[in-house]
Amino acid sequence: MQRLLVLQSMWAMERRQTDGAECTLEQNVEMILGAGYDGISASFTDAGAARRIAALIKPHGKVLEGQCFPRTIDELEPTLELCTELGVHHLDIQADVRPRRIADCVPLIEGWLRLAEEVDFPVYFETHRDRMTTDLYFTLDLLERFPELKLLGDLSHFLVEREFATPISEENHAYMHRVIDKCWGVPRPRRQPRAGADRDQFSASQDVARNLPGVVGVRIQELAPSRESRRHPVVRVRARPEALCDHRPRRQRHDRSLAGGSADARPGSQIMERALMNVVR
Repeated sequence: MQRLLVLQSMWAMERRQTDGAECTLEQNVEMILGAGYDGISASFTDAGAARRIAALIKPHGKVLEGQCFPRTIDELEPTLELCTELGVHHLDIQADVRPRRIADCVPLIEGWLRLAEEVDFPVYFETHRDRMTTDLYFTLDLLERFPELKLLGDLSHFLVEREFATPISEENHAYMHRVIDKCWGVPRPRRQPRAGADRDQFSASQDVARNLPGVVGVRIQELAPSRESRRHPVVRVRARPEALCDHRPRRQRHDRSLAGGSADARPGSQIMERALMNVVR
């Protein structure tokens, strides 16, 4: 049986308002839990903060996505140890290096993949601006060199780095589909079903992005078998904090659980129920 998990990013909980006021880590976690999310995505650069988050969500049975930004092979090892300690659902690597040549990436990726083989949770490489995968063409070359590489596809960053003229050319469509074929973080189009044993796919409903209040980004993942030996499609949602629990009285209409509300409010549970209808086994 497949489950759809919706995670909220901790960095997206930062208000960044001119008054300078920010919620505490505990307050942000409380808002996320109260909004009905299935887990949290958090940077593991601060081990103390990661442990606090894990301790807060564990009693509620929520999952945790770790994020890291290694620049060397050795920098990944303590993050993997911390992920093992905290029992993460998966780890997301944003490679914080920008080599000009594929050859310069080879020893790094080989080392990271070798370390990833030693843990029992999935490890993915995110496509992200100002990272190793910042450029579409460079990422395509990386995939040719490492066909086993599994991506977490934040595909919008390719549009930040490389403008696509409209109408989108067939060549650019083909390039993007080549990346998507290696992504465990984006939906595959129905017209190109995956063949073979790993044919599971999830076609995202537009309702997910359109109707969850305050959503500014959605990422969908088909994850490798977890330690419970189940595949969990994951949607990681980036939403402004005001969408979860308003800081201003005039916006109290958004202070509601995604799992509750009237039919007119189109609560998250109804949206996810429709989305789950698109899971293809």
